[in-house]
Amino acid sequence: MSDLEKRIWDALREIMDPEIGLNIVDAGLVRDIKIEDGKVTVLFRPTSPFCPLMKYFAVMIKKRVEEVEGVKEVKVETVFP
Repeated sequence: MSDLEKRIWDALREIMDPEIGLNIVDAGLVRDIKIEDGKVTVLFRPTSPFCPLMKYFAVMIKKRVEEVEGVKEVKVETVFP
């Protein structure tokens, strides 16, 4: 794991899911992170397709990852099982 990837995972751990009281990484909601030349794609799986916090999480993920040094662009992809 690269230093950049580790810092992104750490940043995502700061986002809490208020419904379950865990951060989105430990809750298993972040499925993967892809990095290519500073462009980051975060694969996010909400608890359900009707999750009322889906937009909130997408905004928070983008905001937190953009704050990580070395990140040039962030895309959040929502995936469903």
